[in-house]
Amino acid sequence: MKKAKLLLVAIAMVACYSLSAQMAVTTDGNSADASAMLEVKSSDKGFLPPRLTATEIGNIASPANGLFVFNTTDNKAYIFVSADNEWKEVSYGTGTISPPPFIDDRDSKSYTTVQIGTQCWMAENLAYLPAVIGPGTSSETVPYYYVYDYNGTDITAAKATANYTTYGVLYNWPAAMNGASSSAANPSGVQGICPTGWHLPSDAEWKILEGNTDTQYGVGDPAWDGVGYRGYDAGKRLKTTTGWNSNTGTNAVGFSALPGGYLYNSFRDLSNYGNWWSSTDDSDVVGPWYRDLKCDLDGVNRLNNMPNLTGFRVRCLKD
Repeated sequence: MKKAKLLLVAIAMVACYSLSAQMAVTTDGNSADASAMLEVKSSDKGFLPPRLTATEIGNIASPANGLFVFNTTDNKAYIFVSADNEWKEVSYGTGTISPPPFIDDRDSKSYTTVQIGTQCWMAENLAYLPAVIGPGTSSETVPYYYVYDYNGTDITAAKATANYTTYGVLYNWPAAMNGASSSAANPSGVQGICPTGWHLPSDAEWKILEGNTDTQYGVGDPAWDGVGYRGYDAGKRLKTTTGWNSNTGTNAVGFSALPGGYLYNSFRDLSNYGNWWSSTDDSDVVGPWYRDLKCDLDGVNRLNNMPNLTGFRVRCLKD
């Protein structure tokens, strides 16, 4: 019994010493830096502070000067400043960390990506080209793939053009959907022509992008249910700063929307319009919902007035 008591005392002494000495939580086994009481080091994980609601933070009794928490009510970090007897928001810079590039294993093409709100988008038009045909061939049901101003069937030759490199591929809706049925869901669940792990966005998912981009109308605003050009400046903020005939964008959210034109009987409006398919065909009008940006307008056009045979661009959204 006496030996057991001595062992407990020894353990307690070691514990007290550990708590009063420098501590390191690391993945490489190194001790803490000489300037740090506590060092946390990892190459694949972050530091997670206490996460509390605003009410829970307000209920902390006698918070210490410098106490740090993350407020889940407004998704901001705060530190307590005793001299002012209040919680101060930790200010953030304007930069964000973009997701890593994605490589399509079907053709080894690399795509830059961008996180906008809760959505991760390709920041480039899809360029997957399993076949190619000239503008004189079209269909409402057979998938066809086009490269602006190219009239032929040679994939290698089509890929060698500047328009392919800059703007990617034009797809009719059957090609964009790749045999899938229309979907209005969020997420759409339609992989379509997109690579594994990505999908063709639905009309509802485009509305979320618009709400996360516009400075006046947020996500869920009824404005996005309208037809035609809607929003205040979402279009301008989605467009690139170059490449448009006039009224270039600010690319404020990194979506990098280029014009690129479209195909309807012939190739049209290379520097005036950018058009992208959705996975949603929920009307008896003419065709599926799509999005349209125009060089001289700041809104985003939501229409379904073009038939399935039209050639538009595709932007893929991460699952």
